[in-house]
Amino acid sequence: MCIRDSINDKPLSLGDFKGKYVIVDFWASWCVPCRKGNPHLIRLYNTYNNKGLEIIGVSDDDSNHGAWKKAVEQDKIGIWHHVLRGLNMDLRMKNLPNPEDISEKYGISSLPTKILIDPTGKIIGRYGDNNGGSDQDLDKKLEELLK
Repeated sequence: MCIRDSINDKPLSLGDFKGKYVIVDFWASWCVPCRKGNPHLIRLYNTYNNKGLEIIGVSDDDSNHGAWKKAVEQDKIGIWHHVLRGLNMDLRMKNLPNPEDISEKYGISSLPTKILIDPTGKIIGRYGDNNGGSDQDLDKKLEELLK
């Protein structure tokens, strides 16, 4: 994943986080369960950031940058990195490949979904979607890895 931190307008790549655990949080400003889960992510970030945890928020708000930025500010989640999903609706409507769509690359079909990546870049957990674990499972995994 090599994109721009859209909030801070800086290049961002998963390679920048080699040696750290990373939660890639797929969410949206309009997603009520996503927004309700932000205090939990803030607690995780505050607990484990100094032990090697980073968070990248991937928002499904490509068509409404204002709502996305407002949600980041309101929920006080600007403490980690944020990018937009990269969805091009014109391509989607024509059933054409959308190479910039991060959610598609990770097989995201529901929000919120959190992907946990280990320090070598390997996906080691999927949480919050129909095929993954719960927030409690994520808590246990992080406690096991970063205690």
